[in-house]
Amino acid sequence: MRFIIILLVAFFGISIFYGLGQYRSSGGQKRTYYIAEVNESGITSDQLQKTFLNAISRYDDTALSGLDQSAIVSFKKNILDQLINYELFYQQAQKEKIKISNDDINLEIDKIKDNFSSPEEFNEALKANNITPAQLKEDIKRQLMINSILEETRNQISISDEELLEYYNENKESFFELEQVYARHILVETEEEANNLLLQLKEGLTDFAELAKEKSIGPSAPSGGDLGFFTRGQMVKEFEDAAFSLDPVKGSTAYCAHHQLGIPALTFETCRKLPLSFRIGEQIKFVKIILSKWNMIAVQR
Repeated sequence: MRFIIILLVAFFGISIFYGLGQYRSSGGQKRTYYIAEVNESGITSDQLQKTFLNAISRYDDTALSGLDQSAIVSFKKNILDQLINYELFYQQAQKEKIKISNDDINLEIDKIKDNFSSPEEFNEALKANNITPAQLKEDIKRQLMINSILEETRNQISISDEELLEYYNENKESFFELEQVYARHILVETEEEANNLLLQLKEGLTDFAELAKEKSIGPSAPSGGDLGFFTRGQMVKEFEDAAFSLDPVKGSTAYCAHHQLGIPALTFETCRKLPLSFRIGEQIKFVKIILSKWNMIAVQR
């Protein structure tokens, strides 16, 4: 098993990915070569590369193979910009003397531990990445400080759908967004039963999730048949081909469609994300927060 701990710190819908050890991969020695200097601190090529590799590790090889070199270069540049922004905000958080409690830090550590089957496996992951528990706590504290300094600005920002669309159209190259499909499915024993369920869904007689809980014999039944979002290469090919080839119907927040596969007989619902997805909308809002916050800081200075 490849032991990589990824810290998923939600900055209002944005996640930044750190591989444990990226700060300490030189044995704790101070690095002298920076690809970007941020006041008295800096970002190394090693840090950028490891952050980039951890970010794309969420995607399978099939999905990544469709990216051209320019998309990869653009994505890496976005990561560098993000690392610079986070360093700037961390420095501002230090200046404002933001305090983070041990309880908050331990809560984040517990969330990371939940990704491992045992405390032993978690500790082995720390060792494999050359990081101590104390160093992990410090990294988490850093992220929480940044989160705190931005939170005060979040609710002050009001952005219309028109502004989001305009910003997205002007900055499409800045958003690294692989095609994804969201699916629920209902697994039944016969094609006849699948057809009956499909008819109910098409006529709007029932809710898909509730029907899945009631009728599906699959393991996802308790969660309404929820399979989550997935990219190409993550599902059985027959299922994937059908999911990605559906003609979607535009809904309020996504493109939705119902479809049936014959073998085995199942009914599933797919929702293609709108071109201007919630995630991209949140990314844009995050950019606006950054700009707003730094305008405030500039005035203070």
